[in-house]
Amino acid sequence: MSVSRYRSLGRRWPAVPVSGIGLGCLTIAIMIYAFTVLVLASYGIEWPAPAHWLGPPGAPGPALPPGVDA
Repeated sequence: MSVSRYRSLGRRWPAVPVSGIGLGCLTIAIMIYAFTVLVLASYGIEWPAPAHWLGPPGAPGPALPPGVDA
C-alpha cells in the first residue's frame, strides 16, 4: 500500500519504508559532504574527513594512461 492509503486509513507508516527514506537521506548527505570536501581540498582548504577520502599530503596524482601527453 502506498503512503497515501496508510494516511487515509489512519494507520502508522510501516518501519521499512521510513527506515529506507532515512538511510537514503543520510546517504545523499554524506555524498554531498564528500564532494564538498574533495572540491575544497583541491583549493587547499581542509575539512574533517576520513583518511581514505584524501591521499597523504604530497601524494602523486593518478598516472596517465599510455599514449596520453599532458
